[in-house]
Amino acid sequence: MNIIWDFSESDVHKIADFVKQQNNPFVELRIARNVYRQNIDIDRDAILKCMFMCLLKSKQRNSTTSSIGILLRQKQFPFTYKVISEIEDVEFYVREILHQHGIQRRIKKISKYFST
Repeated sequence: MNIIWDFSESDVHKIADFVKQQNNPFVELRIARNVYRQNIDIDRDAILKCMFMCLLKSKQRNSTTSSIGILLRQKQFPFTYKVISEIEDVEFYVREILHQHGIQRRIKKISKYFST
């Protein structure tokens, strides 16, 4: 998987103009948390974890005690770049791990997504 980040100057200006128009505490908190935050590690594993989080949380209940919450908080997250890139049948691996954690909805679609 290759991700290409390409932002033009006009993209940056549009976003900056939008942000300037949004003077409310929610937007200010998000900017502080997501834009001005320091020491952010962005690597393949962090991106994979975020992708799983987005796919899993969009369709299922997700409290800190839910199956999804427990899976996502594991210190040894089972879907690292090293694991995904070395396993022959990624689709089966993803489906099995999700099933073992009691996650049932959309596991075929999610596992297929990471196998291609």
